[in-house]
Amino acid sequence: MAITIIEKQLGLDERSWTNKDGSIRFRYRAYIWNSVLKKRTYITLNATNQTDAKKEAFEVWAKHKNDLDVGNDIGVRRKKIRYFLDLYLDAIRLRVERKNLSEHRLTCLTHTMKQLERFSKFHKEPDLDRLAVIYSREVDGYNYWRGKQKAQKTGKPITNRTLNNEMTDHKSFFNWCITHGYSTVQARTKDNELIKSNFPFPNSHYPKLCRVAQTDIEKANGAKRKWSKANYFYVILLMNGIGCRVVEVKNLRWSDLTYNKKGDAFLYIHGKGKERSIQIPLRVAEHLERLRKFKKHWGHHFNWNEKDHPYIFSSYGSETPPRHFDPEYRRDLMERAGVNDFENFQYVCFRHKFITDALKNGVHSLQVAKYTGTSQRMIEKTYEGLIPKDVFDMVFKDVPQDALVAKSTMPKFLGVQNDDDFLLEVEK
Repeated sequence: MAITIIEKQLGLDERSWTNKDGSIRFRYRAYIWNSVLKKRTYITLNATNQTDAKKEAFEVWAKHKNDLDVGNDIGVRRKKIRYFLDLYLDAIRLRVERKNLSEHRLTCLTHTMKQLERFSKFHKEPDLDRLAVIYSREVDGYNYWRGKQKAQKTGKPITNRTLNNEMTDHKSFFNWCITHGYSTVQARTKDNELIKSNFPFPNSHYPKLCRVAQTDIEKANGAKRKWSKANYFYVILLMNGIGCRVVEVKNLRWSDLTYNKKGDAFLYIHGKGKERSIQIPLRVAEHLERLRKFKKHWGHHFNWNEKDHPYIFSSYGSETPPRHFDPEYRRDLMERAGVNDFENFQYVCFRHKFITDALKNGVHSLQVAKYTGTSQRMIEKTYEGLIPKDVFDMVFKDVPQDALVAKSTMPKFLGVQNDDDFLLEVEK
């Protein structure tokens, strides 16, 4: 039986049946008309008599009144979270197809959304608004719930950085749901404190680290292994020599290394939204020239050349650099170099070493910031007229000249014939 509560907006559907014992039971559904979508939505009520059913139906209608006014489909809101996650990931895939996001980003989001679905199932899959409220709790919320778990592969506790990344992705999902009219409540969380390992690599261990890396390259069996180990070694030399970032290293192309008529070497560096052109010591330029010759020699099997393999640190047989520089090999190198707390030293520690050494040499922090691309807006404005040569002179002013000039030799460990006339690109 249909009962009208509000004309053309809200009604009540009453159904009844007789049990075996002769008693009569009633079940009620509210039907809500969406005038914008021209659609009727049925919602099952908990009430067991008509009076309570009318009251509950009116409360449900009032709850969805704003959505009805703007034409949101309130029936969709009652679906389980998997439905919305699929819609969200489909939207992300479309962005990947348009080259606005990477495939790797889609993979990461797929993983973090699985954790959100697990959390929802743990709380018996409430609607999105209720889920956002539960998610945001300090106690028993997502941060608390996930923080007590361990990583499946390693068995180690979930790190604060991983937690923060997951919660950032989840908040983006909730915001997307609000934008598309699927919910109204945004999840809110506070990021966990991160302990940054901004330790510079110790100078006392640096020479031994280089010796261990050189020995590895020399003794490695096969071109592919030599190639990989040489890549990592010259990443270390470059970051230690000019203080660049890991992402900037990955982006480097052979065309970014240039020389002027005087023989000075320059490197165009570009990372995530930042770019700069700096003068680099000829010793650092020679590192890259050695790597160039190494790759030409050991890459002859796949006809390596700079045009087809434009990235300086490209992987063996590939046009592009590896997605991640091998952390296991880095840790192994450091451990064999006698570094006890090697877990504290990521590849970025060589950037910190460069910056620390420059500051210890008396270089002002603003000049170092300009050279290494860490300057903030005010610093950039103050030094925007500073030419690369001036910055170069200030950063390397107290470094012994012998440490900056090129040696014009090919080291034995690279396994390339040592030509007496090995010169930098500008001198050829």
